[in-house]
Amino acid sequence: MTTIVRQSQFPARTFKMDPETVRAAHERAYRRHGDHALATIMATFGLSAEATGRLFRVSRHAVELWRRDGVPARRLADVDRVAHLALTLRTVFRRERLPAVVREAIPGLENRSILDAIAADGVSPILALMRRLRSWVPAP
Repeated sequence: MTTIVRQSQFPARTFKMDPETVRAAHERAYRRHGDHALATIMATFGLSAEATGRLFRVSRHAVELWRRDGVPARRLADVDRVAHLALTLRTVFRRERLPAVVREAIPGLENRSILDAIAADGVSPILALMRRLRSWVPAP
């Protein structure tokens, strides 16, 4: 077992570097990754755990586990993309109106709501629609 002693102005401290200690430290550091993004999505869109589960095609129980233990690594990219979309929509719409906006059918999304479009196709169609709307210039 390797031992590291911290040398600084503070009292010396010994760190154990055995494999079990390193593994436990790694788990503590990365245990809850993605929970802030998940909380952002749920708060911005006004979603329950069940509705969030439908959005990511998982059960309500899985969402509760994600909130407690962190989002699994294979789902982090999906959660981060939706969280980025939520923050982008916050800049366009008033925060208190967003839960209603994401549930309304939108003609540019084939008469689906933003939540339905995310569940079916991810965030790409919504971001593409937003780019088209921003580039639209009325004729003189």
